[in-house]
Amino acid sequence: MLQAIVLISLLSVTSGNYDNYGPPLPAETVQLQEFVQKRSFLLQNPVNSDDAAQIAVSAINAGDEYKIDPFIILALIEIESRYDSKAKSKKRCLGLTQMAANTAKGIAKGLGVLKYSLFTINDSIKLGTAFLAENIKPGRPIEISLDIYNRGIGNWLKNPKISRYGWAVKKRYNYLKSLYKRESERSCIKVLTR
Repeated sequence: MLQAIVLISLLSVTSGNYDNYGPPLPAETVQLQEFVQKRSFLLQNPVNSDDAAQIAVSAINAGDEYKIDPFIILALIEIESRYDSKAKSKKRCLGLTQMAANTAKGIAKGLGVLKYSLFTINDSIKLGTAFLAENIKPGRPIEISLDIYNRGIGNWLKNPKISRYGWAVKKRYNYLKSLYKRESERSCIKVLTR
């Protein structure tokens, strides 16, 4: 019974009655938004529903654009910033995807983006995903691509073994994908598959 109520309420969100908030999000995006909001709360860095929606939409859009599973992007965000869009590391990496300013500048230039902020959800996810996509090569395990994302290609070439970071993000990816699938099956919503 509860599953039917959740399904009906999610479908009503997408029915076209949306006042001043713009067009409704598809049911899958709403579900991913709720998933992000729950995960951020569990990581003790709760995001509001608008930010959760923006993270979900940006992860889906960047994933589509760069052919990367949105759950890899979310796993990277969880490990890097725990959904804190204003995160700053000791090494001066910024935003959700914890990019160094010089790396972001190079990626933005390559994309033809003149103005951006790593503290803006969409910019951080787009630039971080574009940088990760540059490091994904045919036949290269994702752990290596993630490790290069974290350490840089120069450091990787000096010491070409996978650090804990690459394994941690891959493990988190598998966990998030599995958890999302279980939650999706419980709420009778089609699973976001890529």
